[in-house]
Amino acid sequence: IRESLSYDAVSKYVPKEKIIFSPDPAFSLEKEEVKLDEWYHNRKVIALNVSPLTIKNEVQSQAVTDLIDYILKNTKYSICLLPHVTTDDCNDLTIKKEIKEQYQNEDRIYLETDSYNCKELKYIISKCEMLIAARTHASIAAYSQSIPTLVIGYSVKAKGIAKDLFGTYERYVEPVQNLETEEQLLAAFQWLYKEEKNIKNQLTEVMPAYIAKAREAGDKLQELI
Repeated sequence: IRESLSYDAVSKYVPKEKIIFSPDPAFSLEKEEVKLDEWYHNRKVIALNVSPLTIKNEVQSQAVTDLIDYILKNTKYSICLLPHVTTDDCNDLTIKKEIKEQYQNEDRIYLETDSYNCKELKYIISKCEMLIAARTHASIAAYSQSIPTLVIGYSVKAKGIAKDLFGTYERYVEPVQNLETEEQLLAAFQWLYKEEKNIKNQLTEVMPAYIAKAREAGDKLQELI
């Protein structure tokens, strides 16, 4: 089990000796360099990863639009629209194309459309200053590289991972179920933007031991087998 909230729930019903509690093995994934588009050169970039699981109504859609508008107007960051899952049943790219269409003449917004594996996606995220992510493994790719991240969470695992890293998931995770007004997502980003250096420093401090624990999961599993 990858995070403490799920562990606490499952351990009420399953003997603890039958549970391996370990950080997600994706924390230990190595990145793989890819040739990036010239658009990335000399830019400070925020990666934005939204999915069909996080934009289901007009309020959620407007919240993302307001966030993009704020970044463009009030910061010097550019925005990479980064799909992380592109399967037919739940394709991030579909929504990213719709967003890019709204900003087709905006040079500070770039849409990644190439097909990348998980290691290559992690490399792209490594070139960004911050990440706003719906996908758990996109957030893990950022956390593991000490990149400040705001998660638009749709399940308990996002809260659990943030709690294990920071001691709380408040402010680090904005549950999509709670997005009832457009202002909530923007307020969450504004806090991330303000605390960027502190968050980066905290991740840099805790991540080596956390990644080491993730690597131990394979050994524990092998012992059981």
